[in-house]
Amino acid sequence: MDFFRDQPLLVFHTVQPAALDLAARIGLSAPELTWPAAVAAGGDIPAGRSLLLVGAANPRLPAGLTLSPLAPGCGALTPVGGRAVLVRGADAAGEALACLWAAACWDGRLDGERLVIAADLANLPADEAAPPPPAWPPRGVYRCLSQTFSPEGLLAARDGAFPDDTSVRFDLAPGLTGEEFAAVLDLAARVGAESTGLNFPLAKGAGPVVRVGGDAGDGWIKLIDGGLSIGAGPSLAQVLTYLARTFPSLPGGQGWPDRDLWAVKDILGHRGDGPPEIILDETWQDTGEPARLRAAWQGEILPGIIAAGPAEGWQVAVTLSEPREMRKALAAELTASLAAAGCPAAKVIVRPAYKQGYYWLVDETLPVLEDLRPDRVVIGWRPFTEPGVRDLPIRWLQEVYPADEVLAARLGAAVELAELPPASPEALEVRAWRSGRQVFAAAMTPASGRRPYLDNDPAAGLACHPAGRIEARHPAKGAVIAQPFATDLELFWQWYSAGVLARIEAMTGAAEPLFGTLAVEYAGSEPDEPLGAGEEMAAPLEALHEDLYFTTLDRFASLGKARRGEPYNAPGAILPWLKAAPGRPPRARVTLTRPVKREAVDIAITGVHLGGHVIAGGRVIPAPPLAVPAGERAPGPVNMATLVAELGELAAAGVRVRVAARSTGGRPVFAVELPARAGTFGAGASLRHPTLLINARHHANEVASTTAALALARRLARDPALRNKANIVIVPLENADGAELHDRMQRDNPRWKHHAARYNRDGFEYYGEYFNPATPYGEARALARLWRQWLPDVVLDAHGVPSHEWIQCFSGYGSPPRFSMSIWLPNALIYGILYEPRDHAGNVAAGEDLARAMSAAFAADGEIDGLNKQWLARYRRWGSDILPGKFPVELMNDAIFYRQDAAERKISFTWRRPDVTAVHCVTEVADETAQGEYLDLCARAQGVAMQAVLDWLAAAPVGSEERAATTAAGLIRRWRKRQRIQEMTAGEGNK
Repeated sequence: MDFFRDQPLLVFHTVQPAALDLAARIGLSAPELTWPAAVAAGGDIPAGRSLLLVGAANPRLPAGLTLSPLAPGCGALTPVGGRAVLVRGADAAGEALACLWAAACWDGRLDGERLVIAADLANLPADEAAPPPPAWPPRGVYRCLSQTFSPEGLLAARDGAFPDDTSVRFDLAPGLTGEEFAAVLDLAARVGAESTGLNFPLAKGAGPVVRVGGDAGDGWIKLIDGGLSIGAGPSLAQVLTYLARTFPSLPGGQGWPDRDLWAVKDILGHRGDGPPEIILDETWQDTGEPARLRAAWQGEILPGIIAAGPAEGWQVAVTLSEPREMRKALAAELTASLAAAGCPAAKVIVRPAYKQGYYWLVDETLPVLEDLRPDRVVIGWRPFTEPGVRDLPIRWLQEVYPADEVLAARLGAAVELAELPPASPEALEVRAWRSGRQVFAAAMTPASGRRPYLDNDPAAGLACHPAGRIEARHPAKGAVIAQPFATDLELFWQWYSAGVLARIEAMTGAAEPLFGTLAVEYAGSEPDEPLGAGEEMAAPLEALHEDLYFTTLDRFASLGKARRGEPYNAPGAILPWLKAAPGRPPRARVTLTRPVKREAVDIAITGVHLGGHVIAGGRVIPAPPLAVPAGERAPGPVNMATLVAELGELAAAGVRVRVAARSTGGRPVFAVELPARAGTFGAGASLRHPTLLINARHHANEVASTTAALALARRLARDPALRNKANIVIVPLENADGAELHDRMQRDNPRWKHHAARYNRDGFEYYGEYFNPATPYGEARALARLWRQWLPDVVLDAHGVPSHEWIQCFSGYGSPPRFSMSIWLPNALIYGILYEPRDHAGNVAAGEDLARAMSAAFAADGEIDGLNKQWLARYRRWGSDILPGKFPVELMNDAIFYRQDAAERKISFTWRRPDVTAVHCVTEVADETAQGEYLDLCARAQGVAMQAVLDWLAAAPVGSEERAATTAAGLIRRWRKRQRIQEMTAGEGNK
C-alpha cells in the first residue's frame, strides 16, 4: 500500500505531540487534503480513507495477527488490514520515535509484516545543497495575521519564493481534549499542505510558536511575539478548526482586510470627514457656432460677395462642428440668403470639422460616383511633413478612414489607397475609372489649425487639429473670400489648456497626489455617428474625452519634470464628464478639490475572533464590510454590484472567494481560487499541479476579461473534473476604483473608450508597484500577494484595446503620445504579447509553445479567425504597410503575438522570478466599453485564450520528487519539489 496517496486519516488514542509530525507529513505528501485530517479514536471515521493509527494499546487486529514485543525506546509500523497502519512504541519514547520516523523518513509503503524503528532513525545524507533557512521572522515582517501561511509567517523560503522550509513549533497546553487535539492535528496538516518542505520534529522548531490554549482569550487568534496564540476556552476546538480549514477567509466569508487599507482607516478614523474641499470652480460658455456663423456671414462674408458682384456660380464651403441636421439647415439658410442677394444657383456645403476627409468622400463624392458606376476608385493622400508638428505622416489619410470600406460596399468597386507626391497642391484626392477610362476626379484639403500640444512645454511640439473655416469662391471671377472660423471645441480647448490648467498648475503643491479630483464637465452639440464599418464611429466628444484625460496627465508629467526633474505620475483623479446636447450652445465647468490627506498609518490585523471582530491598530473593531456601493446588475460591462452577486453564487457553490486586497478608494479586490488539490490554497497546491493566475481588468475600461473570467469560474465550479490537472486563481476585476468610475461614465456614452477609467484613482499606472511592498496603492497588492502565495507557472494578464479608432484631436490626432506604437486603429479582435526573459532559454521556449497553442485556438474558432484576418488586413492597409515602425506586426500561426524583452519592461513576473513563473503573457481584445452581442463576442475570445492556456498547462508533464536529509541543527528536513515547465523546456532553446 502507499498510505499517503489514499486520503490518509490520522486516528490517535492519546494526545501524543509527536503525532503533529505525522499530520504535517500528511499535508505535505497526500495528493488530496481531506478534512478532517485527524480524529480521536472512538469518533466518526469516514469511509474510504486510509487510516494511520497512533498509540493504540489494544488495536482490533485481524485474525491470526499478533504484535511482537518491542525493545524499550523502539517503535514499529505494522499493517493492520488492507487500509490501515499501526504506529506504536514499546513506551512513550518509542511511540514518539515511530511517529517521527514515519513523518520524516517513511515513503508510505510497507512490504512486510512490520517495520521496527530503533533509536538510530536512518542513515540520511546531510542537507548541504540548500543554504540554511533565513532567520525567523524574515526582516521582521510577520506582523499581520493574513501572512500566517506564507514565508512571512509560519513558513520560510530559502530562495525568497518557494516556502520550502519551516521551523514552526507547537506549544500545547496540558489537558487538551480529543476534539481539541484533533483540531490541532488538522492545523499541523494545513501547515504541511501550504509548505513544500518541513523540519522534523515540529516540537523542536526554532521558529514561530503556535501556542494552543494560550491567554489570547476564548474565541480569539492573536499575533504574539514569535508566533500565534489561540486562546483557551470552550471555543478552542472551533477556533483551531477555522484556522486549519477556512483561514484566511474571515468568519462569515469575508476576506482579510489588508494593512494600509482605507477601509480599515475609515473605521479607525484616519481619513478626513465631510465632502472634499473645492479649491477651484470655473465655468465657460459660448453663443455657439450657428450664432457666430450668422454673425460672420452677415458681417463680412455676404457683404464681400455683394461687393465682388452678385452672379451665379458662387461656391461656399463652411466647416464647423454641428450635427448633420443642423448642417443641412445652415446650408439651406445660407443658400437662401445668397439668392436674396442676387446670387442664384449658388452651391453651399457645410461640412463637419471632425473627419472632414471622410465626410467629403461619403457625403459629397459618393452620390456622384454612384451615378457614374465606376469599377475602380483610388483615394490619394499627401504625406504630412510639417516640421515641429507631432502628427504622423499619414495625418491626412487618417481623415478618410474608413471611407474605403463604405465606398467599396456601396459601389461594388475596388477601392485603393495611394500616396500622392509631397508637392501635391491638395491633401486628398479621389479618382474613379470605368472600363479603363477615368470618369471622375476631385481634391480637397481639410481645414486645420496648429497649437501647442502642451501649453507649459513648447518643446513638446505642435498638433494639427481640426478647425473651422468659411470660404466663398467664384471660379469665373477669380474671387476668394475666406476666414478661419473657430469651432466650439477649439474655443473650449483654448480656455481649458491655456487658461484653466495654467491656473491649476500654479495652485498645486509638490506632493502627489496634487489634487483630489479634477472634474471637467462639457456639454456640446457634437453627437456620435456610426460609420457603417464594424464598430467605427465619428465621435468628436469622445476624442475630446481622450484629450482631456491623457493630455492633462502628460501636462502634469511635464510639470513634474520642470519642478523636480521627474514626472508627476499620480496627480489625482481626472474626470471628464462629457454629454452631447445637439442644437444647444456649448458650456463647461471645471472643479478642482484639495487632495485627501493620507497619513502614514501602518495598520496590521493582529487578532481575529470567531464572532467577526478583528484587532487592527490596537483596537477591536467589526470586520470591515465589503464597501460595495448599492446597485443592480448591469446588462452590459460587469459593474461591482454584478460582480458581488456573481461571486456570491460561486461561493454558494463551494468556490473559495475572498477579498485579496482593497483599492486605493477602499473597494474590494476579489480573488477566486479553484485548486486542483482539495484542501490546499497556495504553494502546496502548486507543488503537485501547475498553476494559472488570471488577472482581469487591470485597466477597468477593458471590460470583456471580467465577463470571460466569471464564465470560466462558473464552468469550473459546475464540473470540478475540468480543473483536476491545474490550479486556477482568478482576479476577476483588479481595478475596482476604475470599474466604479467606468460604470458611471458608460451610462451616458455607452460606446466610448473611457480611458479616464484606465489607471487608478490617482491617474497612476500601478504595474510597477507589484514589486513594491510599501506601495500606497491597494489595487497593486492583490496580484502580487496571490503570486507570492501560489507561485504560478503562467500569469495571464487579460487586457483590451479600442474597438474603433483612437483619436486625440489636440494631441497629434491618432497617435497617443504616451505609447510607442500607434493605437490609432485596432489590429485584431484578439492578439497576444509575450514578456520574454531572453537570457532564460527555457522560459522563452515555453512562451513560444504557449503562444502557438493560443494562436491555434484562435484559428480553430471560425468567427475569431475571420475577424482577426479581416482586421489585420485593414491594419496593414492603413498603417503597417506605410509605417511599420508605428504599426508593427509579429505573427505566430497567423495570429499577432508581440514579443517584448521582459528586462526592458521590468513589470513582468518572468523578469522578476523566471525560476518561478515560466510565462507571463497578455491577451488584448478589442473590447473597450464593448456592449451587447459584441461584448459577448469579445468575452468569448478572451475565454478561448483562457481555456487554451488551461489546456496547455493541463497537458504539461509534471514530474516531482520527495527527499529527506539531516540538517545542521540535528533536525530532519523533508521536502517535495516539482520540476517547473521552464526547466523541462530549457534544453529546447529558441525555436
